[in-house]
Amino acid sequence: MFNRICYISRPAYLSKRQGFLEIKFKDSDEIEKIPIIDIGILIIDSHRVTFSSAVISAITKNKSIIIVSDENHYPNSLCFPLSAHHQNGYIVREQIKLNKKRKTKLWKQIIAAKINNQAELLHKNNNNTFRRLLQIKKQISDDNISAKESQAASIYWKNIFKEYVPKFKRERDGIFPNNLLNYGYILLRALTVRAIVSAGMLPQISINHKNEYNSFPLADDLMEPFRPFIDRAVLEILKQGFPRTEELTKNDKKLLLAALYKPIHTEKRQLLLWNAVHLYAYSVAKLITKEGNKLLIPILK
Repeated sequence: MFNRICYISRPAYLSKRQGFLEIKFKDSDEIEKIPIIDIGILIIDSHRVTFSSAVISAITKNKSIIIVSDENHYPNSLCFPLSAHHQNGYIVREQIKLNKKRKTKLWKQIIAAKINNQAELLHKNNNNTFRRLLQIKKQISDDNISAKESQAASIYWKNIFKEYVPKFKRERDGIFPNNLLNYGYILLRALTVRAIVSAGMLPQISINHKNEYNSFPLADDLMEPFRPFIDRAVLEILKQGFPRTEELTKNDKKLLLAALYKPIHTEKRQLLLWNAVHLYAYSVAKLITKEGNKLLIPILK
């Protein structure tokens, strides 16, 4: 499975023509055609893009999603297919029946993978606090998952950007590079929603995240081990060392989008992150229906 992200930041008219998404730019005579079957995510990053319900239907029928950005160029709307798997009803029923014991076992694996990847990213950047994270990972039990996740996060965020942003604090509305992290995580969340729906699950039914205002808690659950891959992309941006402002540049967005296509490892093979998220979601669905017994965990190397 390999799809492209179609990113539109210029005023344009979008239409569906014979299996293609036709993009006619308003500020020139330029016309671009992209096979709809090749589109995994369509990002609309301009308020002067016009498209019809036929475009929405064609994109979502392809098991793909549409992201629309707000006036500040941050993604704030998501359109995705309601059903993209032939066993959707069966899988969702099993998802609803998942008991607390099985949820805890699954959540423990997810958080252990996240902490392991955080430790590896610290290690790659010559920060010896990675050893403390690996020790915390070993201490995870069914009763202390949240506590150990918070403990690891406290150490991780104090150290991961230390060389470039002293005293950095991870806060959604915090100072740079929180805006880079926010943007990257939004892209990752959208990709995870797509993977969840493709695997036959409902993104509204969570394993751990619980918030009445959260529309896609399962996406927030499953994306946890992949967050350090976005953090790695942010580090690459910081290492470029050019003058910074609080605004995201086109280069920032390009590098964060590119992170979704970087090669990563699972226990069995090397994959593009895009494909790894989908296979990981399928492995979660298999565990939920008791047709599989192992997560295809992403490994940062």
